[in-house]
Amino acid sequence: MPSAYSVLGPQRLLASTLAEFAHVAALELDAAALSGAACFVARREERLIGLLALARRNDTDADLLWLGVDPAQRRQGVARDLLRVGNAWWARQGGRGIAAPKSCGGAILANLGFAAAQDGSWVRWIG
Repeated sequence: MPSAYSVLGPQRLLASTLAEFAHVAALELDAAALSGAACFVARREERLIGLLALARRNDTDADLLWLGVDPAQRRQGVARDLLRVGNAWWARQGGRGIAAPKSCGGAILANLGFAAAQDGSWVRWIG
């Protein structure tokens, strides 16, 4: 059974964190696009296994910029826990909803409580 992991945030996204996650997930992440985001990370034994980035659109809405989990750590609830912590933080900021672009994977977002909007994007209401 895998060891427990912790979810931390919000925090500034440091270049070293971004590089660590890009290496772990074999992905190229855009540091400039994520520079103003509230980032939440999941770590297991000091190793980064997941990342969530939210950006404030206005006083009540945020955009999901990034949600990723190390492929070796998937299907263990990491994405769900990252989103739970991100939702709680956004609710404390007065937020009511988080939107994700239609290019995001629909099945995972639906499993995480997002609903399809009329324009094809995804939204999750808080509260």
